[in-house]
Amino acid sequence: TVPASFWKLPFLSMVNLGGNDITDAGFTGFDTDDPSPVTQIILTDNSITSLDGIEHAPDSLRTLHLTQNRLQGSVPKEICELTSLRKLFLSFNEFSGELPTEFGLMEGLRELFIYGNWLSGMLPSELGMLDKLEILTIAENQLTGEIPTEMENMVNLRTLSLHNTEPDTGEHWGKIPKFENLVFLTEIYLDGNSFSGTIPQRFLGNSNVTDQAVSIGFSENLLTGSLPGTLVRFENLYIDITGNLITDIAQRDCRQGKWMNGQVELFGCDAILCPEGTANSIGRQDSVEDECIPCSGPYEDGMGEVLGQYACPEDYDDYDYDDDTDAIQILLDLYFDTGGPTYWINAQGWADAFIDLEDGDTVDDIPDKKYVTLDFCNFYGIECDADGEVLSISLGDNNMQGLISENIFDLPKLKRLDLGGNNIWFDDEDYGFGNIGNAVDLVFLNVTSSGIESFGNIDDAWSLKELYMTNTWITGEIPLEFYDLDTLEKFECVFCGLYGEIPPDISGLTNLKELVLYGNELSGFIPSEFGELEKLEILDLSENEFTGEIPEQIGNCLSLRNFLVHQETADEGLSGPVPAFPNLSTIRIIDFSHNSLSGAIPDDFLKSIREEDPSVEVVVDLSDNFITDLSSSLTTFTNMNLVLVDSDITSPAPEELCDTDHNGWTAGMVGQVRDGGALNACNAILCPPGSYNKDGRLSVARGCDDCTSCTTFGCTSCIDETLTNGNKVCEILNELFTKTSGRAWYNNDNWLAVGKGICEYYGVTCKNNNLDDGVSELDLASAGLEGEVPTSIYELPGLELLRLANNDIKLSFKGIEKATHLKTLHLSSTLIDSMEDNDNAPDSLINSHLAECQFKDEIPPEFYKLSNLQIA
Repeated sequence: TVPASFWKLPFLSMVNLGGNDITDAGFTGFDTDDPSPVTQIILTDNSITSLDGIEHAPDSLRTLHLTQNRLQGSVPKEICELTSLRKLFLSFNEFSGELPTEFGLMEGLRELFIYGNWLSGMLPSELGMLDKLEILTIAENQLTGEIPTEMENMVNLRTLSLHNTEPDTGEHWGKIPKFENLVFLTEIYLDGNSFSGTIPQRFLGNSNVTDQAVSIGFSENLLTGSLPGTLVRFENLYIDITGNLITDIAQRDCRQGKWMNGQVELFGCDAILCPEGTANSIGRQDSVEDECIPCSGPYEDGMGEVLGQYACPEDYDDYDYDDDTDAIQILLDLYFDTGGPTYWINAQGWADAFIDLEDGDTVDDIPDKKYVTLDFCNFYGIECDADGEVLSISLGDNNMQGLISENIFDLPKLKRLDLGGNNIWFDDEDYGFGNIGNAVDLVFLNVTSSGIESFGNIDDAWSLKELYMTNTWITGEIPLEFYDLDTLEKFECVFCGLYGEIPPDISGLTNLKELVLYGNELSGFIPSEFGELEKLEILDLSENEFTGEIPEQIGNCLSLRNFLVHQETADEGLSGPVPAFPNLSTIRIIDFSHNSLSGAIPDDFLKSIREEDPSVEVVVDLSDNFITDLSSSLTTFTNMNLVLVDSDITSPAPEELCDTDHNGWTAGMVGQVRDGGALNACNAILCPPGSYNKDGRLSVARGCDDCTSCTTFGCTSCIDETLTNGNKVCEILNELFTKTSGRAWYNNDNWLAVGKGICEYYGVTCKNNNLDDGVSELDLASAGLEGEVPTSIYELPGLELLRLANNDIKLSFKGIEKATHLKTLHLSSTLIDSMEDNDNAPDSLINSHLAECQFKDEIPPEFYKLSNLQIA
């Protein structure tokens, strides 16, 4: 239970208590004359059952996340009183009844998610009053009826999701609206309903986003006719109209090469709908292997003329369940091995099918009557092909627990396996991937935030194209065999505890398009062999411990769009010059911030972009390096967001960068500050010497304030020397601020600010409000600290409470004996780098909170000898 008093904390801004087992959010604490000025509340994935008191939340509240709780009954009308709310997330609860008409009063709402509940009735016409709404997702409920015409007034809508593709969900009907007024709509999903008639000829007829990627989902309805001519205005359209009664495709549509992710260029009309007299499991062709197969018929009721069918008439016969015995047994094992009856959040279909069974039972224990009607293809998370073979298992974030039976990889046509967000593993010996080699067609595997702890046997996955392992605690090197997976296209392993060097063998991943290894402990040089990966589009090696120069060979990756190696937590990071990358015409984001790059930006920097299209938006972040000068060649770019704050720039930017032709610079801020009356628009690129602000550059919202200690362009902090000279406390806090990315903290109010005393720093409490009496409390929990906490923190005089919980930091107990007054230590959800010297903790320590910590060492027996410890 969150105590009601929690919501009265005077400086509370952002709260993230997601992923716990909270039953009462304590919102009644808002019913006070002076509630906390909180702006964002994240309570996702808890067990909250009531929203009592939420109507008294302060006007400052902008975002409220309540996804995946245990909220039941009607959606409380009181939540609609939060008229200042911008984002509301209520998905995956058990709300029922009709959607309150009072939602129309939430005039400030931008995003509304109520996906996957049990809402019924019709959509209220009052939704049309939400003219600022950008995202509306009310899919997979039990809603029925037509789409209200008033929704044409939602002129800022970008995403609309009303699909009902899961079993036992609702059914909308009627005609598809024209949505002519929804000029920004790029995503609309109405799949799995009973919409009928033709798609209106003026559908999205006034769209302003015809040059953007647009996705339309109309599959599995009762639509007839053909596609309207207005759709040819869209350059990059993905439209799924399979499983309807469409009987014609205009040849103009079959010439739109960029449609369907470029598949129309390859397969013509078949990429949109399988032609009459043919079928396949998805109703269209999306690869060379998935051709539309001719049917032998005969058809009934005119179905022979229908395009986009999923199966042929000869496949309509009764299904032979005897062929499915193996698949049922595998799914049965999966259900019981991972606590399906007890733990799963969504067991729709599974629970009913296996209600008569218990752990250890087999297919033979299923009652005959139930066996002959059992259709596992309708289980939650299961997708089958037309032959009833399991193609995909998607059970992410479903609270699965335990060892998965090795037979999961024996499903003969399994292509996708998504088990992310569950405490599961495949092998009891090394917590690796078991017999994954048996899944010969597996192309997608997501084990993010799971119990996987090694790469064991992953090199057997010869068909794998996408692998997601973020937040798995591997704590080791990537084995050399991994680099033999030449089919791999995407690999993400963020915060995995990886260490060691990336070897030259990286060149073996010849099909790699995306590599994200953010937040590990990888070290050494970045290998030049990256330059051999011709298909690489995204490379993120940030927040590791790489050193040396950035290899110029990466400039050979001609498809590269994003390249990031910012390293706030590294001691020195990368060095050497800024690479020019003159041939990278596709690059749009470069982030080398917080390293030790030096010298001037080269004259041929991104030369190919300058020559081909200098107006494209390019983000280049080189902040917190030792860059000395801007190249005059940068003036060719008209829309660059170049970040150079906290570097060694001593000369002003070229004057041309500040003229009206460069209004797009720094995300348009150069033009905005000029329009706002600024005397020198160049200050929007970098604050001049003798001044600073939090961003290091002028904006409409924040000026450049005077600061005599700033001697270079782009200062982001100002050190008041009158406070630091001879002041041990200030030295310690300055070191903490620097080494834990203080500029990026969620709240760093008054830290290092001119004229502000240490006792005014956010999170610092001085005894008797007097620095001479010492710092009694340092509370920076959930403040966004990143990096290694200096051991000097224990030298703060008079320190009684140290709370650094829920930050992305690592620290050790070395020197803790110097904190002679320390009583309470809160370090939950951090990385304890070393337990050495913990037995030297002062006798004053009585409370130690270390829940959900990641320990690099075992807890030594000396810890249990802290005789005065009362809470651990």
